[in-house]
Amino acid sequence: FPVLRRVGAFARAPARDVRDAQELRRRASAALREMFERMTDRGPLVVFIDDLQWTDADSAALLEELLKPPDAPAMLLVVTAREDETAAPGRGLAAIEVPLPRLSETEALELARRVLPDEQAARAEQVSRESGGNPFLLQQLAAFGAESRLDEVVLRRAEQLPGPARRLLEAVCLSGRPIAARVAAEAVGLEEDDAPIRVLKGARLLRATPAGDHDRLEAWHDRIRETVVASLSAEAQ
Repeated sequence: FPVLRRVGAFARAPARDVRDAQELRRRASAALREMFERMTDRGPLVVFIDDLQWTDADSAALLEELLKPPDAPAMLLVVTAREDETAAPGRGLAAIEVPLPRLSETEALELARRVLPDEQAARAEQVSRESGGNPFLLQQLAAFGAESRLDEVVLRRAEQLPGPARRLLEAVCLSGRPIAARVAAEAVGLEEDDAPIRVLKGARLLRATPAGDHDRLEAWHDRIRETVVASLSAEAQ
């Protein structure tokens, strides 16, 4: 688990050479479970995993191994996943599903009135309707002046990007799922450089998730991905 090297004690620990892949996975799974067990001895532990729909079979198997009885760590695992995806690790485990529906028309209108400046209060109904009840999209619409349609907002922001950042955005959106930053950069002829990524993250067009020794990039929201892809000609795609 390379991300654990951010912790000094792990970074300084001597490496053990285990050549058999199956044995390495068994030891890694047992060590992670023991680490969680020791953490729960000291206090409550909550582990949060976002976008579980992107998980793979190995990760699902690891989660099941961590949580299976007997003597599983006394931890609360909270995950988010799209409602149209089946991503429920730990078959047979006690699970509580909490649906997060879109805002109602009344709630969206109330939020629009809160986030819009007073001089733009007349836009509240239009902004709430265009957002489709998604609070992230609503705030994006509210922050972009007089524009009212989400696709116009996304395309205007994309047009204002420096060339490298825009090409990177297009490559990530075309991939359709998280993609390694170096792969996306190579696809559009860029050197692996954090500057375009910082620009896109700051604009809330892309988000980056650490994955071992690299970042995985994905569109901040599916509506952003769909809009960018639809704006590209077949030749460009």
